[in-house]
Amino acid sequence: MLIGRVVVSVIVAVRETCADWLRGIEPQDDPALRGKKDDESFHMKVPRRNVGPSSTQVTPLAIFAK
Repeated sequence: MLIGRVVVSVIVAVRETCADWLRGIEPQDDPALRGKKDDESFHMKVPRRNVGPSSTQVTPLAIFAK
């Protein structure tokens, strides 16, 4: 059971680090919190972010533009 607890703690840590919820609060009606899949009635709302392309996205464009 120790390995299971470690896995859960790692997954929770990644979720807390990477999640970008609307108003910074996780939705309480999220089916994933109960261990279920999202149904069609649940729609995740996340804030829109305007960010530039990453180097991984830009490099192929620079190669194909030549």
